[in-house]
Amino acid sequence: MNRQDYEEIKGVFERFISNWCNRNTDDLCNCFVQDVKCYMGTCKDSTDGGRHSVNGVTGFVNEMTKCSHLHMNIYNFLCRAKDEKAYMTAIVTGVAATAKGEWKTCEFDFMFANSLIKTNDGWKINEMRFDLTDTNGEFKEFMEPWFIGEPKARWFEGVHLPMICGDLDNVWVRIKECEEVLTEVEQIYATFSRYAFGIDAVSFQHLDEAFSDDLVMNMAPFGSMDKRCAMQTLKFHRQPDKYWIHPAKVDSIEIDRDEAKVRLYRMAGHRQRHNPLILTAENIDNEHACARYELKMRKENGQWRINRLDYFLGILDVGPYENR
Repeated sequence: MNRQDYEEIKGVFERFISNWCNRNTDDLCNCFVQDVKCYMGTCKDSTDGGRHSVNGVTGFVNEMTKCSHLHMNIYNFLCRAKDEKAYMTAIVTGVAATAKGEWKTCEFDFMFANSLIKTNDGWKINEMRFDLTDTNGEFKEFMEPWFIGEPKARWFEGVHLPMICGDLDNVWVRIKECEEVLTEVEQIYATFSRYAFGIDAVSFQHLDEAFSDDLVMNMAPFGSMDKRCAMQTLKFHRQPDKYWIHPAKVDSIEIDRDEAKVRLYRMAGHRQRHNPLILTAENIDNEHACARYELKMRKENGQWRINRLDYFLGILDVGPYENR
């Protein structure tokens, strides 16, 4: 993968999210091959999520209820490519509101895992998998077209299993060898995204690869933990739930040779008992974080790893949404 391929692949996904947000179905053919395989966690009709082809994507986009405000942002983008094939994962967070009658809002989060191929017309998505990982709010009309299953992880007859299998649908398995084209800042962000993917997709070997052996993690309510304790605690805490999601926005990255200080905002998970996020007409166009991370990272054998992680829970306004 060269840098141009990386930018083009990222641009294809950004173009799809823009088309979705703006309901521009005419341009979807520039994002997908015509016979794209689609496995949609929102599909009510089929437990395997199958709504294939560009027509399936078009139907998904057209289902979305019209609203007064709609914002979507992409986080934790990871991509690897070799020859004519590529694989990417990302998290998309969104917020919608209607001012028609009673003020109502909705927050929603998606995890994506997409395969791409290089065609004569450039890179296009040939397989798309996504899961609706969280919804919150009283704007029920917006969420009505989507399947929203039981939040606990358990098997039962007719269960809608997640569309993404973390052990199979990740960039390191799908593309085993890849030339490094990321900047140092991007590599640092990718290490955090790998950590988040490991938790969210229940693929915990990626935490081992993201952490230094002498990791110290300080996270309420667990307190200070070493690497073994952190991995076991997070795995034990994670297992009862069908989905988790940890999108992160970079606030600052300071690099000093082989060490870095990193500050990130967690951009989803606002259901806090004592300090919930209340969306109003005055703040709907601003992004809100539910927590922040302060990391110390170290480059070991050419790879950035987290050797200290401090987590601070609390709602923060982090500024206006970017225009998409």
